[in-house]
Amino acid sequence: MLLDDKLAVLLIEDNIINQRVIKIILEKNNCQISIATNGLEGYKFFLAAEFDLILIDIQMPLLDGYKATKKIRTFELKHPEKRRTPILGITANIAQNNSQKYLEVGMDNLLPKPFNLDSFKEAISTLA
Repeated sequence: MLLDDKLAVLLIEDNIINQRVIKIILEKNNCQISIATNGLEGYKFFLAAEFDLILIDIQMPLLDGYKATKKIRTFELKHPEKRRTPILGITANIAQNNSQKYLEVGMDNLLPKPFNLDSFKEAISTLA
């Protein structure tokens, strides 16, 4: 997964400012972005389309990032014909969320906010 290829990214983030910043960073780097404002909406987006990558905030209303990731991974297990989508958890409080919980629910990595293009590239390079 390289940024040379156009990536379809699902951003699940409730903060509108974070949505805008992340969208600008990714669109300037050959990514097509779909935005969901909470975990429940993000799960519905996931069911409706294929994505190369999911960026998901940890703390959100209705369905937090951990629970939404768990739902996505459960769906993938029940539907092996749907490929496994890499999921990067994003959080402003990396120290509080640096436990193994993100791995336990099926996230592939945790990325601190705010992030820049270099840290994003580094995080997705582990998924390639």
